[in-house]
Amino acid sequence: MQTTAGTDFQFSDKNKILFIEEVGERGYAIDRMLVHMQQAGLLAGIKAMVIGSVTGGLEKDGRSYAWNALREFAEHVDYPVVKGLPCGHGPRNMPLPLNTRCTLNLGTKPQLVMQLQG
Repeated sequence: MQTTAGTDFQFSDKNKILFIEEVGERGYAIDRMLVHMQQAGLLAGIKAMVIGSVTGGLEKDGRSYAWNALREFAEHVDYPVVKGLPCGHGPRNMPLPLNTRCTLNLGTKPQLVMQLQG
């Protein structure tokens, strides 16, 4: 998504709940990508961000700083950022229909409700 900034394929952020997940990226790289997308205006119109699986990306000492980068980012934006959606490339990978109308209910147990059309 980050590499589409300024191209014909750029993400349309208007009134969207953005889902992100990541595989094999270290914390500093996730921070760099999020800051770049924010500075490029790619996130200006989103209503919320939902984070799925974040796997791999270990430092040389075996630790991961990915969630630190995501938490730091979330503390500085004016829309809700929710983690824990079991979607992406992790061990639990629930299907997530993209480009679907949905509602994000916030609270102690946030819930993403999809309005599937039949």
